[in-house]
Amino acid sequence: MSENGFTVIKQNDRYIDSRKIAEITGKRHGKIIRVIEKCIKTLIKSKIYSPNISAFFIENSYKTAENDDEIYYLLTKNGCEIISSKLAGNSGILFRAAYISSFSGTEQQAKTIPLTVPANSVMRGDSTYNVSDIAEICGVMSVNGKLHPRAVGAILSILGIGGERFDEHTLNSVKRWLKSNRYPRRIRSGLKTYAVNYTLADFLEGANSDE
Repeated sequence: MSENGFTVIKQNDRYIDSRKIAEITGKRHGKIIRVIEKCIKTLIKSKIYSPNISAFFIENSYKTAENDDEIYYLLTKNGCEIISSKLAGNSGILFRAAYISSFSGTEQQAKTIPLTVPANSVMRGDSTYNVSDIAEICGVMSVNGKLHPRAVGAILSILGIGGERFDEHTLNSVKRWLKSNRYPRRIRSGLKTYAVNYTLADFLEGANSDE
């Protein structure tokens, strides 16, 4: 597999790496993944497209600096066209310009910025997270369907982690805690107990089944 600016070349086929989409749009990679996975779920429900998801998105994984496995996707031109409708504003315009240029073979003419993605790096729009960011990435919700940053704060308290902004290591620690505790519906810290739901039901089923 080789990289050419914004495009990944694999077995003579051209793809765009979801981590590079995150970089050029300024969005967190986790948010791009959620957009892609929502599109995949819609395609899976269709008898026409469900047998051929790889015509749009190909799932891969990479190692983070903490040696954790994280998902990324390779997108075909058709996959890019699907998610471009989900990216609004300037970020959507930048992404559409980049993938149109890439697949038409005019990256240099369009002056697309070459993006270098180390194999163990994590692409996101900023370098730290707050509790609401972590709740969104991990799908930690209240029973009313809203993000539950207080529940994330309780997890951080259990882990002995304090502060207002957190790095990738802390994010991965929260993910590991949720998985090792089988995504509990109640999170207790001190005298308080928080009732929670999770947005990624399909992912949770797979995470729970391998333990």
